[in-house]
Amino acid sequence: PPPGKSKRERDVMNFKDQDFQKLEDHLARWKLFSREEIAEFISHCTLMQLKKDEYVIQSGTTCETVVFVADGVLRSYFIDRKGEEVTYCFTFPDTFTTAYSSYITGRPAEE
Repeated sequence: PPPGKSKRERDVMNFKDQDFQKLEDHLARWKLFSREEIAEFISHCTLMQLKKDEYVIQSGTTCETVVFVADGVLRSYFIDRKGEEVTYCFTFPDTFTTAYSSYITGRPAEE
């Protein structure tokens, strides 16, 4: 890490490097992309650190991202007509996910 960075900034940089390395390794396992193509793809990625009960996307908003889960588990759910949460998907590490219907159509998500 560059000199003059706080411990928190160094920790975030190390965390970022680790998770981008996980993404790079995941893409390399497919053997479809060159290292240069993977590096180009990763240069357009943004790291998100979510805490418990934080959202990637909420119902009624339009999804414009695809998420790679590096660590932890992401739960996807919707609220049914009775007002109850219905879980329809868990996304585990080393997996991509998105709110597919919203991402593809450009319309607000129902989930």
